Amino acid sequence: MTDFPESMREEAANQVASPHYLKTVTELGDERPMITSQDIYSTTGIKLVNKGVSFNSKLFGHLVHHKLIPALDHCLSIENPVTTENLLEQARLMLETDPRIVSLADRSFQADEILQVLAKTSLNPAMSFKLSVMQAKYPELLQHSIYVAIVSTYLGIRAGFEGGRLVGLATAALLHDIGTLHVDPHLLDRGHVLTDQERRHL
Repeated sequence: MTDFPESMREEAANQVASPHYLKTVTELGDERPMITSQDIYSTTGIKLVNKGVSFNSKLFGHLVHHKLIPALDHCLSIENPVTTENLLEQARLMLETDPRIVSLADRSFQADEILQVLAKTSLNPAMSFKLSVMQAKYPELLQHSIYVAIVSTYLGIRAGFEGGRLVGLATAALLHDIGTLHVDPHLLDRGHVLTDQERRHL
């Protein structure tokens, strides 16, 4: 048993339980090497997984009924994670080929200026991990997020945003759909009609 600071316990207790995200992450561990970068505990202080363990679907049943400390995204390292450099590569390609973005050229569009802003959106390890999960499991969603970041940055530049305000806008746009990873995937199927309970959950 390990004693954690009260603030860490409160943060974990306030996290919405997301078995869907845990399932997605553990299944991804079957496809790509993923290792625990630190010990994983329950909020009651019981060690659940040791540091240095291969993280995969075999651990799902062991973890699904616990609130975890630290949060899952802070405990795992994945092979070939998404980095700012990866995102810039994808953004550059989109700026050159996506017809929705290319059409902005008629409105004083400056690709280099947008890329310079996106280059400053530094990702902490937890956000890098989440985006890596998104890229592996929902690649269209990551492409959409990059698209929204580009357009939002363009609008921010046009509105006269500068410095940290502009970088903050680009970062928020990039991460705006990150919560989708915690949603039951069948709720996002095209054509699925949400019940009132499902709508409240979303």
